[in-house]
Amino acid sequence: MSQNIYDNPDFFAGYATLPRSAEGLNGAPEWTAMQTLLPSLAGKSVIDLGCGYGWFCRWAKEQGAARVTGFDLSEKMLAKAASMTTDPDITYLRADL
Repeated sequence: MSQNIYDNPDFFAGYATLPRSAEGLNGAPEWTAMQTLLPSLAGKSVIDLGCGYGWFCRWAKEQGAARVTGFDLSEKMLAKAASMTTDPDITYLRADL
């Protein structure tokens, strides 16, 4: 299994204070550039590898994705993502990528 520092309580607490954690995609400096690379997601099945808090999963669904699956190694990240998600077409799974 890969190294998983995100489930370390101290690391996770520090990560939670980063702009990308608190503000979501808009807090990630690369987000503006990334959006220009993405195709239309309408009706698509989307996979998010290393989904973290699930920000992209929820955004993809808002863009019309039919269903979204987010994968992450961290149980803490997946629990946070699940707590922030109400859409039944978004699934979070734990996996070592």
